[in-house]
Amino acid sequence: MKILQILFVSFLVYVAMTAETETTCTEDQVLIKGKCKDAKNCKTQIGFFKQTEANGKKQIAKRPTFKLEFKDGNLQFSLIFANAKDLQTSVETGLPTTCIQVNLRRFGAAFTDEEADSTIITATTQGSSRIWSFIVNKDQFDSLYMKDESNEEVKYTGFYAVSVTLLLPNDNGIKPLAFYAFKFSTIFSKDLANLKSSEIKPKVQAEQVCADAAEEECVYIAQSTLTLCSDEVCQAPFNTTELVVGETIYVKQTINQEGFKGGKWKPQDAEITVVAAGVTKTVKPKKLNKGQNGEQMYQVKLNFLGNIVTLASDASLGQTTIPRLLQEVADDPSVVGSTSVFCIKETSNSTCPSQEKVLAYNSENCAGLSCDDSSNALIFQVLITILGFMIL
Repeated sequence: MKILQILFVSFLVYVAMTAETETTCTEDQVLIKGKCKDAKNCKTQIGFFKQTEANGKKQIAKRPTFKLEFKDGNLQFSLIFANAKDLQTSVETGLPTTCIQVNLRRFGAAFTDEEADSTIITATTQGSSRIWSFIVNKDQFDSLYMKDESNEEVKYTGFYAVSVTLLLPNDNGIKPLAFYAFKFSTIFSKDLANLKSSEIKPKVQAEQVCADAAEEECVYIAQSTLTLCSDEVCQAPFNTTELVVGETIYVKQTINQEGFKGGKWKPQDAEITVVAAGVTKTVKPKKLNKGQNGEQMYQVKLNFLGNIVTLASDASLGQTTIPRLLQEVADDPSVVGSTSVFCIKETSNSTCPSQEKVLAYNSENCAGLSCDDSSNALIFQVLITILGFMIL
């Protein structure tokens, strides 16, 4: 009880300190980089993306529902906004001068390597709902998405974000309003004729998180570096670019984003995506809670083979000064980074595998999007069993 009281008092102190430095604008103004800007002409459109305060951070009052469909052999992605028939953005008007601009962003593994995507987003209405959709043709899957092959199936994984930005007239300023990021995965039959299963995982974020009071250093996604290490405190970097299947490796993620590095920010709750030629696997690493400010250490095992391998981490960008239990992990800003090695091979004495060997080994031992350490899976099953007995 005493610990909870201390955490609660610390949170109240943080909120009070934050409130003292905030600038208050009128109803017809918005705060952009620490200054109040006239937004009267855009006031109606801004209202839909109004921010609310919860657990010490801003959240989006009206969140969309995400949907992934297989249509005419292609993939259709949709964001569905309830009670939004009068929503007016550049998607609805088609004009670059509209107050609220909507743009599609595409990423590499684990939200790294962000780039603009020119795929057209269209708007439709369904009752009182507004739906934003875009379609990707199947002949683009291999060039746009990460691929995972087995004997029977083909799996694709991709990362997108729909960014919403306020563009005030007369050069009054630009203000990010929302960032609807999501990861998806699909499992097809080998000929891509049938979609066997799909999953879409949103990461909805409100305004950018800022490292400074002047709001000059603000991000939705902060950058970091990944270092492969020989031990859990990373006294020495890994001395090889060839990993061995099933061996324990250690990964250090270090924030290098300007304003966020070496201070009160730290990577937390990472998910690692491993991409190779014809291979894409998701690994949930063991967090070691070691490292300096701005760093996090992880322990992982890779139970599959691959060539030309990239390891990419998508972690929550958390503040070490705020108790973790008061934050919502799914909506936290991200800190991402990647590193690469030549291959994951079968033994320390073997050479990098052929692609035929990769397909055969992975189909037999690790034919799935996620191939976490089996000991972790066993522990999870035991916990689920214990929980079941407790409920009974």
